Amino acid sequence: MFFGKSYSHRGVLSRASITIQIIEDVAIYKAQIFSSNGNIFGTTDKTSDIHLVVWKGLTDITAKFSDIVWKRFTVSSEQYEEDLEWGNKHLNQKSFTLTKEEINKQAKIQVEVYGLVDGKRQLVATDYVSFIDVNDLQGSPTPPSNPQDGDLWLDNSVIPPRLMMWDNSLKMWVEVTVAGKDRRNLLRNSNFYKKTLDYWTKTGRPIIEFESLSGKKWARIRSNVASSDYCGLSQICNALPKSNYSFQILSQVYLQSTAPNGNMTVAFYSINENNIKTLIKEETFDITNDKKVWTTTFTSLQDTNKIETIISGEENSTFDFLVTNTKLENYIIPTEWEIAIEDIQDALDHKVGNTHEEVFGSLTDNGKMQGMYVDIDEHGNKNFYFNASYIKTGKLLGEYIEGRNLLVNNKYGDKTFHIDADGNVSISAKKLKILINNEDEYEDVAGVSDIAWKIDIISSNGIVFKNSIVDTQLKAIVFKGKNNVTDQLNASQFVWKRKSENAEEDELWNNTKGKGVKVINITTNDVYQKATFTCEINDI
Repeated sequence: MFFGKSYSHRGVLSRASITIQIIEDVAIYKAQIFSSNGNIFGTTDKTSDIHLVVWKGLTDITAKFSDIVWKRFTVSSEQYEEDLEWGNKHLNQKSFTLTKEEINKQAKIQVEVYGLVDGKRQLVATDYVSFIDVNDLQGSPTPPSNPQDGDLWLDNSVIPPRLMMWDNSLKMWVEVTVAGKDRRNLLRNSNFYKKTLDYWTKTGRPIIEFESLSGKKWARIRSNVASSDYCGLSQICNALPKSNYSFQILSQVYLQSTAPNGNMTVAFYSINENNIKTLIKEETFDITNDKKVWTTTFTSLQDTNKIETIISGEENSTFDFLVTNTKLENYIIPTEWEIAIEDIQDALDHKVGNTHEEVFGSLTDNGKMQGMYVDIDEHGNKNFYFNASYIKTGKLLGEYIEGRNLLVNNKYGDKTFHIDADGNVSISAKKLKILINNEDEYEDVAGVSDIAWKIDIISSNGIVFKNSIVDTQLKAIVFKGKNNVTDQLNASQFVWKRKSENAEEDELWNNTKGKGVKVINITTNDVYQKATFTCEINDI
């Protein structure tokens, strides 16, 4: 049973409303394909049993559906092509056996579940699984030449071997299982939040300063002398061999600079176990007056143990620019910048302390903001106070409020409540409510009625209905104070009103239904998607 909320209104003893809503049953269906042998066929795998399960919440309702469409897509040239004959063979099946021959190296199996909604065939749930057959894959330490989109390569240059797939949009080999890896920012102090060079080192002879602009902290890298070597910042972090990485950086020309502004160069070096450095990639970006995020990607070398990231001005030029939000990520596609995991704890360790002086200094800018102030008594003890002259609030809460000369005015400036210096209380109010149990039950001392009226609306079948099928009974129960007075009221005092997105039909409904009844039946004809029903109890 569901109850509406009641409230008072001039000319009406009480009013309550309840909202009835329709949802489509299909919104809560989910299809799921289960494969007994997983989605990767190894050298000994021949078949896998495929089962369809349709869920409604946590309930298996597969038996409810018989209109089931299966589709198989195999890689041909550079795109997936559907095998219609295969789909017709498995039409309306809830389970079948998939063979490695049907995979043909790589295939996507998709299912579509249909049902009748409002008398029309409608897709209610779908799912797909990508299957890969590695039986015919020959491992090699070098990738195949001239790969096509979706081609597979078993890279046995590392232990254990890695299954790689050619991504034509990225023009590179991507590890099939990369989605399961923990991607994160490998660079420490990547947004210079400490305004220090912690974890960074200078390379060359740059001038490094720190700026706070546009809500961010920046490292300003500049040089008035052109150099043929790197001149900027570098950081070394642990890395894996033959892995994909992406890098991003937010940069901008230092607008107040009077010196020429050259471009920015970013370089990545592989460092092996013998501490030998090898250049992986170097790229130059044309930084401008506008803030811009630059990105690049690369693959580490066979013997990579660490990666050095260098941010420098362009060689043989002077420069003056800002950088922040740097990110070296162990994934080929750059994702949104985030601080390194290790820096989170570091930031917590450097948060404001919990002594009185530290908290006071943090809240008041070391005493400049005088909402709080410190007073030292005759014994030399520090006392912390709030200066009431600086307090501004819409609501003031306290367990105890001690004071004199309390004055409350209404919005017109009229005095409605006053406690003078001697404790005398004066009240001038058009309505004075004394609460009985809660905010909906009160005695109106200044009004006409001595006890509040209240309505509860009960819906016999709830307030949410599926698939446009609505069938419920709304019943108004009226209270005066704590007493149920529904039976004591005349039915003519009850007026029901509907509010929906169709104001014209609402007016027609209000003029033809719901007048003079304590109980009203609501059907599909009364609700389109959502409607609010209000019951008013009029005074006689």
